[in-house]
Amino acid sequence: MRDDANLVVVDIPGINEAGAGSKYRNFVAQKWHTFDVVVLVIDGKQGVNTEEQIKMLQFVKQNQEKRREIPLIILLNKVDDPDDGEHSGKFPPVLILTSAMHAYFYRTASLMNLDQFKKFDKDLIEMIGREEVGKFKWKTLNQDERYEAVHRVVSEDAQYKERLEATNFDKFLGALRYAIGNEQDQMATIKDQLSVALKHLSPQRGLANQFTSIYEKAEILGMASARFCDIFWSNYEKFEQQTLAEFKCPTSVSVLAEAMNELKVFCAVARKADLQEDQEKALARMRKLVRYPLLYIFEHAPRSEDMGAGVDFSDMSPPNWEDLIPYDWKMLCSSFLLMSYTKTFCGSFGREKALVENYANTIVVVTSYCGLDLDEYFSQGPARDPCKVLNLDSDRVFPYKTKDQTSEQWPANHSLFPVFRLPVPATLTDPRHWGHLALMYCEFLESQE
Repeated sequence: MRDDANLVVVDIPGINEAGAGSKYRNFVAQKWHTFDVVVLVIDGKQGVNTEEQIKMLQFVKQNQEKRREIPLIILLNKVDDPDDGEHSGKFPPVLILTSAMHAYFYRTASLMNLDQFKKFDKDLIEMIGREEVGKFKWKTLNQDERYEAVHRVVSEDAQYKERLEATNFDKFLGALRYAIGNEQDQMATIKDQLSVALKHLSPQRGLANQFTSIYEKAEILGMASARFCDIFWSNYEKFEQQTLAEFKCPTSVSVLAEAMNELKVFCAVARKADLQEDQEKALARMRKLVRYPLLYIFEHAPRSEDMGAGVDFSDMSPPNWEDLIPYDWKMLCSSFLLMSYTKTFCGSFGREKALVENYANTIVVVTSYCGLDLDEYFSQGPARDPCKVLNLDSDRVFPYKTKDQTSEQWPANHSLFPVFRLPVPATLTDPRHWGHLALMYCEFLESQE
């Protein structure tokens, strides 16, 4: 293999299994264009005339014809006595009769000393031993003699080579080596991979990871990375438009984090490639995402009226903008400002900080509360959940003791529970938190210093 290339093996089990099989088939179909070689393993004992095996071969054929034609190696497995006289060495496809179990045993055991070998799978040693020594002589040997007899076979180079050749594993390696090719062939494969990756680049989640793969291939081929940045930005514009369109209500702010993640990955690649202009552009778009939710605060938040009066708090479905009460808007402003203690935040969003603080001060709040009798509450044990008592979600209720212990409205044995129409996540690391985007930006910027 080339020093600047890796051989990645993706082992995909059970595409014919009931239930999970469809999930694996969909994965293979979606990723087929990214494969360079396909090794299809078929149970040789069942043959290829069963309905299951025929469907699998048809599945492979359809992908070869409709998606991308690539080298195909078919391993007819579980053939205890492979006969290599019938298969063709022509490419593709190559049909090889093999016994993967025997190949695994000989290759693995050959790397072990006798003490290590004695810890090997006993059932496998029993089966191989009967084949190597003979079932009648095998019965006369004690345990140590059995291990020594089999280990001797796998330790002697001539016998090991002969046994491995009998499994046809060497022919599989030869076919795989042929498919991978020499360094020049691998360079052509990488070029083909680049062409396929560009063709399938699309405005969806994982866009930046797709671009990273394109960048790495272009670097190997000695191609300028800058030419591919325009392709990324063209796709990102569509992805961002889709993302912003999904930001329809206060609780959907988490969708913006997806676009932020794409920009973070791209910006890191742009920095590595020393693409200063694209790096600055990515940072500017990240700041735009942080600011974007503020437009809804400035547009929808009330300034003076108390919209909390008469709100039905029993309806805990995700609220729309018009459903929020002033206390919710206050919390959104406070959530955005949670990162304002950092130098990075103030340096990037100092103007927004001042605007949000001033705007929050114009929102007059007459808070709605739920009262809870503490004597009744603790009579059934201190472990009871106040949210269950109030029949409210935990991220909508914040308990605290009354400041005025002499209040007639709220006796000393009560607590106040301000209730929000909008769920408030507990931490900034939650993408639903309105301060999460600022956290993502600040952490990324600080990691780049």
